[in-house]
Amino acid sequence: MLLQESVSPPVIARLRKGYENRNTTAAERTRTQYAILQHSLAKLAKANAKIILGCDTGIEDHLFGMSEQHELESMVNAGMTPMQVIVSATSRAAEYLKLDKMGMLAAGKEADFLVLDANPLDSIINTQRISMMYIKGVEVDRAALRPSLTRTFTNN
Repeated sequence: MLLQESVSPPVIARLRKGYENRNTTAAERTRTQYAILQHSLAKLAKANAKIILGCDTGIEDHLFGMSEQHELESMVNAGMTPMQVIVSATSRAAEYLKLDKMGMLAAGKEADFLVLDANPLDSIINTQRISMMYIKGVEVDRAALRPSLTRTFTNN
């Protein structure tokens, strides 16, 4: 499982505990509010609004990368096409942030990209099927990186 390969055991335990202690009334209220957001996002996408991937990364237990993957799926579930979602997460986000060397594969741009095992246009969850990762054109050794991701840190 990708989560177990990239997150330390104490963090996984804390995530599980958070789901066990969820308030069902609050969860239902959140579902209702989320349905309103889905409807609004669908209308904006249909009107070709410039939508950019947003996430809550940086908040405790909203893990870097995992939160964004869930957000991509949520955007498709709200009515955006996989292509609209990919653009919102790549070139449109780079454009908004004025990162003119990023956001797409093209001559003169930084070659930061993922190689996937399946087509995300068929299903957006295929963005989770990462085969290789490149930063500035250099392949990241994910196997060598894995031990540092799952290491347990202390505040000593």
